[in-house]
Amino acid sequence: MATYNKLPAEVFDIYKDFSAPLGSDTIQSIVAVTSINERTGLDSTADIVATSPPPSISGSKVFYWVKGGAVSEQHKVTITIATAGGREFSDVDHIVVWSGA
Repeated sequence: MATYNKLPAEVFDIYKDFSAPLGSDTIQSIVAVTSINERTGLDSTADIVATSPPPSISGSKVFYWVKGGAVSEQHKVTITIATAGGREFSDVDHIVVWSGA
């Protein structure tokens, strides 16, 4: 789990490295990249997770882009993958939207 601070106007990519749980297995697909507003408990995927470019796989890493949000919001982004060996793994990032001051 990692925490990233961002300004509302910023758009940038983040990657999750799944090499530790994968072992010799490989990522077959990204099941989902979803977000929940930690204060309201509501789905915030459309507000925080960019769809263009879409999440992508590079070796043992999953890359996704974050966007938007309002100052003082906190979001929990969950990244879930499926492996060639039939397993699923998830990891979490926290996104804190701040004013930069």
